[in-house]
Amino acid sequence: MDKSKVVKVYILLIVVHFLHVVEELLGDASFISNIYKGTTNFLVINLLLLTVPIILLFFVYKNKRSAYLLSYIYATIMIIDGLNHIIKVYPGVYTGVGLIILGFILILTLARNKLK
Repeated sequence: MDKSKVVKVYILLIVVHFLHVVEELLGDASFISNIYKGTTNFLVINLLLLTVPIILLFFVYKNKRSAYLLSYIYATIMIIDGLNHIIKVYPGVYTGVGLIILGFILILTLARNKLK
């Protein structure tokens, strides 16, 4: 398995995920106050959520089968989140496109490297 490709795509998706949170924050997304009840809660929850793909990346690197399945789920959630921002025109549209593209690329890269 060519782990370097998987690691690069995974890191790119994590970086875009982080930038997506920043874009939502700078765009003053209405759901931050409506759903999360404030910026502090939004940041704490999202930073905790960002630890999940970092942990998954570690276990994918160790070639754990369950990490692959959970990574497919993570990438799918990022695709859905990106589509949601585009459809509802929330702040986060620009990085939402990146989430969609990199989510698909991660799924394809994981599938291709798992087959080898």
